[in-house]
Amino acid sequence: MRMTGVTGLAIVMALLMVNLAFAESCEDYCDPGWYLILGGLTAWEQFQDTEGADIGTSLGFELRGGYRVLKYFAAEGQIDFLSGFRLSTNDPDVGDLAVDGTVFTANVRGYLPFERFQPYGLLGIGGMYARVRTEEAVGTICQPGFYGWWCSGVYGQLEEGTDFVARLGGGLDIYVTEYIAITLDAAYILPFDRLSELRYISFNWGAMFRF
Repeated sequence: MRMTGVTGLAIVMALLMVNLAFAESCEDYCDPGWYLILGGLTAWEQFQDTEGADIGTSLGFELRGGYRVLKYFAAEGQIDFLSGFRLSTNDPDVGDLAVDGTVFTANVRGYLPFERFQPYGLLGIGGMYARVRTEEAVGTICQPGFYGWWCSGVYGQLEEGTDFVARLGGGLDIYVTEYIAITLDAAYILPFDRLSELRYISFNWGAMFRF
């Protein structure tokens, strides 16, 4: 079942508005400082002009680093790596394809300053690299490495490109201790121009380490 970006964002914003009525003091969990987030993601495609196509979800992982400037505000850089959306072409001459890539954005977070449970809205802008390739490797390449020779698959690449992208969403930080939190968020990824058809919804989860 396809998810809609409007529905996902509406749910996030509704939760933020409800929680606003129950805001508490922040104490030690809102102090300014640096943080690092390591985690994974699941992405649901919202590709445009692909009626009738069979497109799967993509897994991936994320890396973020940022600074909480005030208890209401933080700025961060985020990189998402996508393993690939599988595209069934039903063409035996072409075979199945995959759309994968990398998204980098500079984000701002607007927090509701609770204690251990801190919802936030998120807005980011940056760049996206995407490529269309064969789903299965068409060959293998081997080269020397630190521990000896290592080999990796080679894929047939059909097309690639880069362009600007926006990230719109929101999430929740759940503090386990003053310095460690579980972070969850959902975002609508909106690329522009030549990659504008490759929209998707991303659900990210990870661990935050504060310094």
